[in-house]
Formats: sequence, structure tokens, C-alpha cells
Amino acid sequence: MTDELKLCKDCNYHKSHDYYGTGSGASDECLCPDFKGEINPVTGKYKENTCFIMRMYEEKCGKEGKYWMEKLPPETKEGFWSRMFNFREL
Repeated sequence: MTDELKLCKDCNYHKSHDYYGTGSGASDECLCPDFKGEINPVTGKYKENTCFIMRMYEEKCGKEGKYWMEKLPPETKEGFWSRMFNFREL
């Protein structure tokens, strides 16, 4: 295993919430399916799992990025339409 740091911004589960272009990542969200987040007792909705909190606790992703998955390349238009209409190459 390499000693390379696994950055959340390079993870497939990362969702940026950098609306003002600050680059701080303070409110970026982790969409890892293994963690739904806690339920807000007021609204009944799931709270967002921020990347910061996920990396802070070892029982979650931790410093080493236990649930980190390499970001998948964006889907091409051709791939999207092929999937939508079940095209097959002959």
C-alpha cells in the first residue's frame, strides 16, 4: 500500500458544496452509501455527512479513507443514450 493521502475531492462519493468558490471544503458532503447520516429530530430527514466529520472519526472513514473509492470518469453522451435505450454494438 502506498503512503499517498486519499483526498475526499478525488473520491467517487464526494459532492462539493463550494458555492462561493472559497475552496475550503468545509461543507462538502460524503455520499458513501454505507453511512446515511443521523436523522434530524426536528425535520425527520437525514443530516448530511460532511467529508470533514467522516474523516475525523475512525469508526467512519477515518484519516486513512477506509471507504474512499477512486472517482469514476464522467459518462459520455454516447454511453448515456446507449444505456437509456439499451443499444448494443453489433
